[in-house]
Amino acid sequence: VSTQNRPLVFMPLDGGVTLSCDGGDATLAPFEAAVVPAAANRCTVAAASGERAAFTLVTPVDGQESFAGQLLAAGLEQHRIDEFLRQF
Repeated sequence: VSTQNRPLVFMPLDGGVTLSCDGGDATLAPFEAAVVPAAANRCTVAAASGERAAFTLVTPVDGQESFAGQLLAAGLEQHRIDEFLRQF
């Protein structure tokens, strides 16, 4: 996930995740949170158990188009992005 020069806040929901970025790695249990600084440029997120794990990602955005591009680059399917953004 690219930071796009903005901080990222991650919180796993139903399983642990491991965040990896230039500054190191962190493993989070469900409902723990971590901030990835904008200076990290990129980070990867992986389920700690090797399975899939849902998580929340919060970041300041520069409009919906840029946010949609960030979600697409992170691997979300276009129809899910469209469905999510329709609520705003």
